[in-house]
Amino acid sequence: MAKILDELPKAEKVGIAFSGGLDTSAAVRWMRANGAIPYAYTANLGQPDEADYEDIPRKALTLRR
Repeated sequence: MAKILDELPKAEKVGIAFSGGLDTSAAVRWMRANGAIPYAYTANLGQPDEADYEDIPRKALTLRR
C-alpha cells in the first residue's frame, strides 16, 4: 500500500521520482546519508527539453556510492 512518509525510514527502500536534476540528485544523496535505501524512478514523457533521456538512469546509478 502506498503512503506518504512522516519520517525517513532507516535501512528501508524509499521510492523517489527522479528527474536527474539538482533537486532530485541532492534528495537521493540526502536519503542515503540518512540511512534510507532510495529507489529512483523516471519516465520518458517526451519532454522536448530533454537532450538525452538515457542519461537520467545513468546519473541515478552514479549516486549509489
